[in-house]
Amino acid sequence: MSAPMTPAPQPMYYALGPQTPRPQMEARIANARRAASSIGAGFTFIIVIWSAITLLLQSAFMWLRSSMAGWMALAISDFALCVCAIPIGYQLLRNTPLPATRRFGLRLSQWFAYLLMCLPIIWVGNLLGAGLSALLSSGRAGNRVTELMSGSNWFVMAIATVVVAPLVEEWLFRKQIIGRLRRYGEKPAIVLSALFFGLFHLNLYQFFYAFGLGLLFGYVYTRTSRLRYSVALHMAINANSAIIGTSMLGRYERIIAKPDLLSHPQTADVLFIVAMALYLVLMFAGIIAGFVLLIRRRRRFRFYTAPDELPRGAAMPAFFGNAGVVVFLVVGVVGTFALTLL
Repeated sequence: MSAPMTPAPQPMYYALGPQTPRPQMEARIANARRAASSIGAGFTFIIVIWSAITLLLQSAFMWLRSSMAGWMALAISDFALCVCAIPIGYQLLRNTPLPATRRFGLRLSQWFAYLLMCLPIIWVGNLLGAGLSALLSSGRAGNRVTELMSGSNWFVMAIATVVVAPLVEEWLFRKQIIGRLRRYGEKPAIVLSALFFGLFHLNLYQFFYAFGLGLLFGYVYTRTSRLRYSVALHMAINANSAIIGTSMLGRYERIIAKPDLLSHPQTADVLFIVAMALYLVLMFAGIIAGFVLLIRRRRRFRFYTAPDELPRGAAMPAFFGNAGVVVFLVVGVVGTFALTLL
């Protein structure tokens, strides 16, 4: 299998012309801090407005109807995010310029290698999220996403999780964060994007694997400057977990609940259990292959010097030591623990 990424045959960034002097280091650090703070403020507005409108509309619906289907909760959440929250928060995001970068392609074999790398990240992240949630709540916490998916209309769930979520989230967290901050350093931009991505879910069960996937998706976007590849990865992951996995688990639970399963097994049920076993074997093999790829090819991940690259000791303080990012981190952490554990 080919390497995850072939080194770029030409510089990643367009060269600054002689008429565009590079700012002094102090000014460059100040510009980076200001840009990151504006991004953090924009995402703070988005997450607060999204959460508030979702809560308001869902409460109003429950007051009128006394109950709400899972698909309606998903539709309300997507409406609040895409129609209400993002247009407002984007006004702050756009204050930071989005410089042009060279675009590169990704072969199908390379994309598939990245997809395999996602599997161990999800597996380890799920273990960490579920374990920490159970530890902090004494086993009382439940994964509200799993509960929501199990009671949703499959068509609405597919549209919301396999189409809307990947498109919106990749545009937000990869293009708007990495695209606007990478000029000050690729690594800190990717880390900030992944951290925001993890906290934005407001779910401790999802945080660790979302953060890990955010790092990988961010790297793919940084090396290609094209959203299509990370969007496709995101769609594949969500389709597997939200559609295939949830559907299989639901049918399996219905089968094993049958009182005459062992005495009078039906052919369709037996075939499904065999198919599910094969699926689990394939997933386990994919996790092992992903681990091998991550370990053997970790040194092949390449990062390039950005036009306004900050020194090693100044990048993280500039990206994380500002008001906008700090406020978002506080809101994200508090919201994650509150919604998961309370």
